[in-house]
Amino acid sequence: MENSTGVLKFPDGFLWGATTSSYQVEGGNTNNDWWQWEQIPGKIADGSRCGLACDHYHLYQSDFDIAKELGHNAHRFSLEWSRIEPRQGKWDEKAIAHYRNVLSALKQRQIAPLVTLFHFTLPVWSSKEGGFENPKIVYFFQRFATKVCAELGQNVDYWLTLNEPMVYIYMGYIVKKWPPGRNIRLKIIKVLQNMLRAHAQAYWAIHRTSQNFPDRKNPLVGLTKYIRIFQPYNKSSLLDRASARLKDYFFNHYILDIISTGSMKLLLGLGRALPEIKKTFDFIGLDYYTRELTGFNLSKPSQFFRESNLSREGDVSDSGWEIYPEGIYLSLIKLKKYGVPVIVTENGLADKEDKKRSRFIVDHLIQVHRAMEEGIDVRGYLHWSLMDNFEWQEGFLPRFGLAEVDYTTQKRTLRPSAHIFARICKTNQITPHLLRDTL
Repeated sequence: MENSTGVLKFPDGFLWGATTSSYQVEGGNTNNDWWQWEQIPGKIADGSRCGLACDHYHLYQSDFDIAKELGHNAHRFSLEWSRIEPRQGKWDEKAIAHYRNVLSALKQRQIAPLVTLFHFTLPVWSSKEGGFENPKIVYFFQRFATKVCAELGQNVDYWLTLNEPMVYIYMGYIVKKWPPGRNIRLKIIKVLQNMLRAHAQAYWAIHRTSQNFPDRKNPLVGLTKYIRIFQPYNKSSLLDRASARLKDYFFNHYILDIISTGSMKLLLGLGRALPEIKKTFDFIGLDYYTRELTGFNLSKPSQFFRESNLSREGDVSDSGWEIYPEGIYLSLIKLKKYGVPVIVTENGLADKEDKKRSRFIVDHLIQVHRAMEEGIDVRGYLHWSLMDNFEWQEGFLPRFGLAEVDYTTQKRTLRPSAHIFARICKTNQITPHLLRDTL
């Protein structure tokens, strides 16, 4: 709601915070497929290894002190499956106790946890069995979800099963920049089906297991969906517009439509019915970063798309991604048809010098507020990321954090943008004065 003074107010109870993922910040993990991937020369842009990362596994208490200092009332993190189940069917009780302590630390600071089960890493034993190519993973993932919910669910109100499944498929099976690094396009539908079935079984497992906590309200369970805004190179070209619409459908809507209807659509899924998947989201986590332009290319009959390029119409981040705040509004509008609440679970930019992040946050939140004014049920905004971290194939080069990390000393230094965001978190509003301070 905007009042007469130009203040944009957010609803009481709105979730404000930041996101991390276990492998990217914890350090000291050599038991998953990503660690193995890093050992292959040329796989990481800066030649680095995740190694100690941010040592968040040991420094989580002080990191959560930073979050509390910044006025965060929510924090999204992931459970590292390979720590909890380092060997198939063998649970590491010390790892479970660690994550119990993590949840207690958040509770002590009155920070609501949003817990992700899969954030791109698989235990080595699962990877060796084919990962999501093997239908057995549906059972393995259900078993994992049941175990961690039974052990930790007393303190979790929001669960996210899978992080960005289409990104995982694209990076791991099409461009091969992530593990498993296999170009098996004919098997992608099987991988997708196994991911969706694993998601659904985890969804039902969490709800079943949560019934054992009579003093707790039933948690909300969903998944995160990365949405990228696709627009045509040439707006007057019918073929370029068709290209953009096709990419929008397959990348942004296909998975959510399957979950919404319980049916894999005809073009790729042969109309296969998956009734156990239907309506297995209580909310959707939106990850949004940028837009890209796409077009039609007859020289590539297998896909009919030009090489997609990020738009250069606006300012860009250190990663070369266009800063396009209206895209988060357009993304939220796309999610309206699914009829469930949305939490922005990732939104950020690489900006080592912190010259653009403050304005980035404010401009994107203005667009979130715009969507809410149009009836979109947005429950929170979590920035990526709380701190700099290991950014997958890019290594340690991109700097996404509200807090800068010195990887030699592990010292955290709050960037100016962190304080701008803190003013919003603490007051639950964007004021004209704050807008002036970000110009």
